[in-house]
Amino acid sequence: MRVRGANAQMTARAGGTGRPTPPGSEPSSGGVSWLHLFRAHTRVTWLQLIRQPGYLVPIVVLPALIYLLFGRAGNHGDDGAVVFAGYCIFAVLSATILQFGAVVAEWRARPWEAFVRSLAPPTAVRGAAHLVTALGFAACSVAAVAAAAAATGGIPLTGSDAGPLGGILLVGALPAMGLGLTIAYWTPRHAVVAVANLVWLGLAFLGGLLGSLSLPHRLATLAGGLPTSLWLHLAETSLSTHRLDWAALAGLVAWAAASFVAAGLGLRRVEVSAR
Repeated sequence: MRVRGANAQMTARAGGTGRPTPPGSEPSSGGVSWLHLFRAHTRVTWLQLIRQPGYLVPIVVLPALIYLLFGRAGNHGDDGAVVFAGYCIFAVLSATILQFGAVVAEWRARPWEAFVRSLAPPTAVRGAAHLVTALGFAACSVAAVAAAAAATGGIPLTGSDAGPLGGILLVGALPAMGLGLTIAYWTPRHAVVAVANLVWLGLAFLGGLLGSLSLPHRLATLAGGLPTSLWLHLAETSLSTHRLDWAALAGLVAWAAASFVAAGLGLRRVEVSAR
């Protein structure tokens, strides 16, 4: 009887798996560790998205295809690294905006999501799963752009530039995620796909990611304050002078803070209306 009781207690501690809980992985109030829930949410989110061609094509294939059609023409001389960086930023932007915009908005309207919100795991667990999944798809998209560059003349980066560019892509992804979440929680579900695509492409073109545009002076001044313009300027400064543009970095941080505050207010509105 004591052995059966001990086994039952270990099973309960392991969340019903029959294995003892690993050290440092404390169970939540439901008997399952937050780390286990995070892994489960991440796996489910990844599998749901990777099985949707309508999501994979614009995320992974489209940035590389646009680079092959237009980016390769400007990939020469000293500007080659900057052109390549712009298309890498475009790849990350597409993954984050669509992941946190269209996908989250679509999923939050499902009855299943309403049930998940009523469970013990906090919103941060699901949010972290979406974040990791979006970064995974962003990495795949950047890898596709790099493969396209390598197949058509080589990647125009030195080994010392790859690390700083990766850090810049990661930093700039934060305001893009915040904007995507803001779209997801403030836009009506029937219009969120159109809004997410307009924001994604508008930020890409006005920010100069796909090539410089001849804009009126006032519009060019406004475009210079967009997160994509700051993002590209940060990458350009790092690649050309090997220095960090603190003003552009501060602008990205401000955009990230403002967008996540707006997203948090939108999430609260959605949760209150769902009660």
